[in-house]
Order: sequence, then C-alpha cells, then structure tokens
Amino acid sequence: MTAFDRLKILADKRKISIAELEQRLDFGVNSLYAWKRQTPSGKNLQKVADYFGTSTDYLLERTDSPFNEKDVDRMLGSAEAYNGQPMTDHDKEVIKAMIKGYMEAKPKD
Repeated sequence: MTAFDRLKILADKRKISIAELEQRLDFGVNSLYAWKRQTPSGKNLQKVADYFGTSTDYLLERTDSPFNEKDVDRMLGSAEAYNGQPMTDHDKEVIKAMIKGYMEAKPKD
C-alpha cells in the first residue's frame, strides 16, 4: 500500500474525490496521484494528515491506525460540554472512543 492508497481511503470516507482534495489543499492538478510512485514531500504529507486529522505515520504506513490520539487530546483539552461546563474525563474518553471507531472503520461503498 502506498501513501496514495491511504489518502484514497480517507478521501472515500469523507466522500470527496482526489481532485477535490487537491483543490481544497491548493495542490496542483494530479499532484496527489504522484504519491503512487514516490514518497510525498514532508510539507504536503503534513497538509494531508492535518486535513484528515490523522498522522503522517499513518500515511507512510508506520502505523495501521489513522486515529491520532495526540490531536484528539489537544482538541478535547479545551472543549466544553453542551451546557458550557467543562467536559469530564469520562466524557472525553467516550468521545475519543467514538472518533477512533470512526477513523478505523472501513469505508462503505
């Protein structure tokens, strides 16, 4: 599997095309298709990882999980519950588990 294959899985989950992703990230036309043959630049790799909320390690096959726990922890660190009160640690763990389940689920055709 290549970095392109991984980003294709993530794009399919979001129901966006590669061309649309290139446009959203201000990449050149067909530039992501080059990832089939070559390792992407660090800058572009990070842009794609940030867009999908995953890690560069996932895109480079250094981990099998697209779930990026550090980013989720950072986001939840300042999150507030619906009523404006700080979230409990239990609430944060439940949300992390839901996000992880979504990120690791296979895309539906």
